[in-house]
Amino acid sequence: MNDELNLPWSGPYSWPDYEATNGLPVLPTFPGVYLWTAKYESGYLIYCAGITGRPFRKRFEEHTECYLAGCYTVLDIAALQQGQRCEVWHGWGYARSHREQFAERQSEIVAAAKLQMAAFACSWRMSSTGGFASGSRRQSCTASMPHRRRCATYPTAA
Repeated sequence: MNDELNLPWSGPYSWPDYEATNGLPVLPTFPGVYLWTAKYESGYLIYCAGITGRPFRKRFEEHTECYLAGCYTVLDIAALQQGQRCEVWHGWGYARSHREQFAERQSEIVAAAKLQMAAFACSWRMSSTGGFASGSRRQSCTASMPHRRRCATYPTAA
């Protein structure tokens, strides 16, 4: 039995507003499924997958706001490209209750978030119907965490 499913993806594309930095083409404007990836060995390492019924750019503007507000986990992108997950900032649940730590480290975290967004290569795939169910799932952005690095290593290709 073959458990493998091959789906065609289009990419890589730039995170919006980082095209001049990374030289990647502009992300398309329609809705669909998307991947955030980082270069790793001879390919890409998937960091995140998402789906939107709205134009990619609109959804990515929301993601950008959340990154810059400290809501999302921010990684050391150079470490990620070497197969290590090292957090500069944890984001999410813990972060919501420790805003003062984000405020103290905001410039460092925002700089790392911008490096991460610039380094991400985004790919997309439309559904067979060309779109998805509409409806906004806007996340509330409030985050932060103590100054520490949590690291894990991804396996290398055999």
